[in-house]
Amino acid sequence: MSFYVWEPAPSRGACSLTGLQNVERQLVIDLMRGYGSVQGRFPAGAEFHMDPQLKKNVKLEDHLVNNPQGLPVISAKFRDFLIQQDITNVEWLPVTIVDHQGKAVAKEYVIANVLEVVDCVDQDASDFTWNKLEADLIAGFVELVIDESRVPAGLRMFRMKYFPNKIIVDEALRDAIEGADLSACELQPVEEFTG
Repeated sequence: MSFYVWEPAPSRGACSLTGLQNVERQLVIDLMRGYGSVQGRFPAGAEFHMDPQLKKNVKLEDHLVNNPQGLPVISAKFRDFLIQQDITNVEWLPVTIVDHQGKAVAKEYVIANVLEVVDCVDQDASDFTWNKLEADLIAGFVELVIDESRVPAGLRMFRMKYFPNKIIVDEALRDAIEGADLSACELQPVEEFTG
């Protein structure tokens, strides 16, 4: 079985986001690390602002770039597509997108909080560096190898233990996403991933 790293692939003029606002810092960390459900703790009024350094970039796409925290911010269209694909291990956390003038321009976006974290990195075959500040996290990969025997059968979307800021999808889901009319989503083969 092949696996793919889900990444944003913004087009020219697409908005980039600043950090998540109106949310407690610890909750943001929990989302970044894949610490499980935040459903009862996630506040109404959570929002992302368009990056003020990129004032001309205002186009809304199906997968928005959130540089500081790496949270997957997707459109309702993308969410509905994943639900139709029977992806059930995700929490959909509603957020508002605010433009450069401080106006709410989109309320139908969500953070896709993928709940399944799998200890699947083949540490012997992979080439990576441990995070010097947080010893239980990988800082980055030169080469990523997933031990497929550690991935539960039928799991189509998950995060990796030690590197939870990236979402992994199986080949069938990759094919479905690529066949759908969804913008700004790249699915890179694991063996080609560096980062």
